[in-house]
Amino acid sequence: MNTEQLRADFEAWYEQEYSEPIPSEFTSQGFYPDVRVQLLFRCYQAGRAALQSQDREDATRIDWMARQDLDDLCFSIIRDAPHDGEYCVDAGRGPVFGGTFREAIDRARRIEGEGR
Repeated sequence: MNTEQLRADFEAWYEQEYSEPIPSEFTSQGFYPDVRVQLLFRCYQAGRAALQSQDREDATRIDWMARQDLDDLCFSIIRDAPHDGEYCVDAGRGPVFGGTFREAIDRARRIEGEGR
């Protein structure tokens, strides 16, 4: 997404959220003249970047799951046993545990040499 589209999305959100328009002019550095609006825009940019990054990571997790033998792939939450309360992923190579399914999948990917 380019900066103009990001600004347009931010401005639409801002105007809906705060019921006031944003001045359309910018400083010579390309900033919003109102410091509060500029700060909110930076936060909005960071939030969008974080979501896109998470989307990419989740896509690699889904790709990994799709490549597994579905007869061997198992997801579970452990209760009343060692690792109680942890999430478990087993792709036929032994159980791998994590505090979330994402952590467990990432650990299983690392065991295969695929993840970070």
